[in-house]
Amino acid sequence: MNSEEIVKRLAEPFKASEIEWRIQGVDQSRMRGMVVPYIDSRAIQRRLDDVVGPFGWRNEFKQWHENSQLCCISILHTDENESKIWYDKWDGAENSKIEAVKGGLSDSFKRAAVLWGIGRYLYDFGAKWVDVERKGDSFVIKQSEYASLDAFHDSEVQRLSNSQAGGRSKEAPQGSPSAGENTDKGSSRRNTSQTNKIPEKQPLQSTENTLEADNSILYLVKRKLVSTNANGQSTQLEMVCLEDGAIVKAFLRGGNDSIAEGVKLKNIKITEKQGTHRIYNVLEAFEIAS
Repeated sequence: MNSEEIVKRLAEPFKASEIEWRIQGVDQSRMRGMVVPYIDSRAIQRRLDDVVGPFGWRNEFKQWHENSQLCCISILHTDENESKIWYDKWDGAENSKIEAVKGGLSDSFKRAAVLWGIGRYLYDFGAKWVDVERKGDSFVIKQSEYASLDAFHDSEVQRLSNSQAGGRSKEAPQGSPSAGENTDKGSSRRNTSQTNKIPEKQPLQSTENTLEADNSILYLVKRKLVSTNANGQSTQLEMVCLEDGAIVKAFLRGGNDSIAEGVKLKNIKITEKQGTHRIYNVLEAFEIAS
């Protein structure tokens, strides 16, 4: 198998039954939640075994600073000169709140897998709202929703396939969240309890859902773009959740000089709005983290 075939097979979509879902945030009614797809470590291991064989890949971990882990996934490949070479891809993640080091190892493994294309397509999914119910201090997806989630996965795969076939760029649709980050021990696809986080979205106006973030979670401003139109100034922010690496996009009314790239925010409140053509997020409240 040549390198192009390996890359293609690693990046192939998973079966809907192999996809897990976690809740990013709930609306004010506490009855609806926005969910994002992810794959667990076992699915990644199976994909690597299937494509390059159990002896054709390996992983390595290193501690990164005091509370983060680095993971390298290496694949053995024979080049055009018949030489066997290990090709490495590294990525890292902070330790999680639950089973800290184990969570950091798991998350860094998933992120390294994305560098090889495994599950990367999940980042391009649109937003999906489902019925949720409270379980303890958190929320779970209602069992009745999983059939629709399987169908949603398959329809998004088809949409992305059609987009590629039509020569259009694989740009993430409005509301595409980060995938693949779950470190809860023993999580089950059919009974997954998750804390609330803000999902990624994009801009316009009308029909609102308010998403509330865990006040302990910090968001790093990665990009800031200020634009001016007939309605005045607006600021588009791209933020990274420092707990799980999720990308959050939101609009802020006006310029607001207190927010700059590299600044950390906390206690954020984002309202999702439905515009004429697309859904977008508005950052309604926040605090600058010290």
